[in-house]
Amino acid sequence: MGFDIENELRKAFEQKNDFDLRVQEAHRVSALAVERALEDVADMGVEIIETIGLGIKREFYKTSYFFEGYEDVYEKIKKEDKRMFLNLANLKNEYKFIYRIIESYVNEVFEGFDEEVKKRIYLNILKFSAKLSTGQSVKTGITMVVVEMIYLNVIKNVMVKNLAKKAIGGIVTLAQVYGYVEKASMAADRLKVSCPKLYWVLFFKKLEMLYFIVEPILEKGLYLIDPMFKNDSNKKGYFHEEEIARVIASMIDN
Repeated sequence: MGFDIENELRKAFEQKNDFDLRVQEAHRVSALAVERALEDVADMGVEIIETIGLGIKREFYKTSYFFEGYEDVYEKIKKEDKRMFLNLANLKNEYKFIYRIIESYVNEVFEGFDEEVKKRIYLNILKFSAKLSTGQSVKTGITMVVVEMIYLNVIKNVMVKNLAKKAIGGIVTLAQVYGYVEKASMAADRLKVSCPKLYWVLFFKKLEMLYFIVEPILEKGLYLIDPMFKNDSNKKGYFHEEEIARVIASMIDN
């Protein structure tokens, strides 16, 4: 059913027998997929220039081991590159990686809530969301319904933007490919600072370097996982649940 970033990455990975070649190919296709799917067509030229610039900057940083006092920069880049390769290699087992990232996020938001609390939050989501109907089935569980609705919205956005970009095309240079690694690194760093709990959940699932793909959707709701938010006595009960519902509804309707 059209372009599927997850399946395209998985297929590209499985086409190669040699491990290194498989990772490189998946990496190349990842850049193509993200470029075609995740940026606005109107900003395409600016985005490509920006990405190439990030790639060149990252390549320059790799020479930092030549300069005294900058060895830590080089080591950080080496570790990030290795993590990206591990994340891409893991796509063979986690080819629905976007779903898994969203599932991890929702599980963290709902952690500690019993079914009654989840039900009240869900009813509030129905009230705030224009896309969910009151007849929406929850046989698979409220958590899974919420995950699925956010996931479908992300995939829809990816596919709609890709349709427009197919007509434009474009060449992905090595600098662009490495630019996406830099984007992934920057997003992972932001997540590690703003929401360390989710970062480490994704890290152990080998998904943190792919978080940048869904960052525009999830970043607005990262604070819902923060223990300070969950333990805020002023946000207990109805108002606490209503705020969670509003944020999740905005992710579904975005």
